[in-house]
Amino acid sequence: MSRRLRGIVHTAAAFATDWPVCALAFLVSLPPRGLLWMARVLRVSHWYGRSKRRAQGLAVPSVIVCIATFLGGCNARPYVTDERLDKGLVVILPGIEGPGPLNASIRRGFYNGGVPYALEIYNWHKYRLGASYAFNEQASRKRAAEIVERVEAYRAERPGRPVFVIGHSAGGAMAVFAAEAMPEGRPLDGIIVLAPALSPEYELSRALAGCAGRFLNCYSRNDIFLRTLTSIGRNFDGKRGKTAGQEGFRAAVCAEVRQLEWDESMRKSGNWGGHRGWASSRWVAGTLAPLMLGWAGDAGYAESGPPAAPAGPVARSPQVP
Repeated sequence: MSRRLRGIVHTAAAFATDWPVCALAFLVSLPPRGLLWMARVLRVSHWYGRSKRRAQGLAVPSVIVCIATFLGGCNARPYVTDERLDKGLVVILPGIEGPGPLNASIRRGFYNGGVPYALEIYNWHKYRLGASYAFNEQASRKRAAEIVERVEAYRAERPGRPVFVIGHSAGGAMAVFAAEAMPEGRPLDGIIVLAPALSPEYELSRALAGCAGRFLNCYSRNDIFLRTLTSIGRNFDGKRGKTAGQEGFRAAVCAEVRQLEWDESMRKSGNWGGHRGWASSRWVAGTLAPLMLGWAGDAGYAESGPPAAPAGPVARSPQVP
């Protein structure tokens, strides 16, 4: 099979698998009221029973099943403990779907990769439909300011600890907005954006200043899922169409930006190059966890010690350039 044909096959496979998985992640993240609304829209009551009580009776068990199935997405042991909080904090920002299996997989990857810090999934859209923020940059930046407040509250309680922010999709855009909003002289220790919903021309100078220059953008040209969403809707900076999550940021925007483009070798660690590929726990453990620990060392946090041994065998991806 030629290289061009393989590329087409990989793109088609990533696109085909992204839709059902991301749609499921979105559905299970809906609050109970949202599930009731969907039950009415789908006219579940038509075949289950005409009464409102029965329609609600179907939705409530669905909520319980979703909570039970994705309980791993909660901020609980072993990811957020006093011992881990004393070492540092990693804030994981979900996409428009909210906390769910994709974010839980990213967090599991950092845990298995030996990152000793607290791994907190932060629900930045506060139960409002996440996609609506793409049409309201002012509201997005208000939520980003709340992320900064969370970081500053942690620093006030535990000064001198490293703080990193990781964002996937829309969460990547929020990570950039949060870095821009950091107080002068108090930057984050680094941010990683995975398939960020920002235009390739977005100016990153302020964000780089807000993360001490430790910035990594991961993008894939196979991410047609994100490109479709930003074409039908828009990126979080208000521009429609091309997105940095698929094409990367333009070199003219800022030469200091470090970027990692998906390649076929990453498939060995579970990253197939689609929108959800960056959430592969094996890939995160093998590539992003060592990067974060290296950043912590560069920032002078030697007290964190060497990285702990992974919980199991980890497939290693190529080192980040």
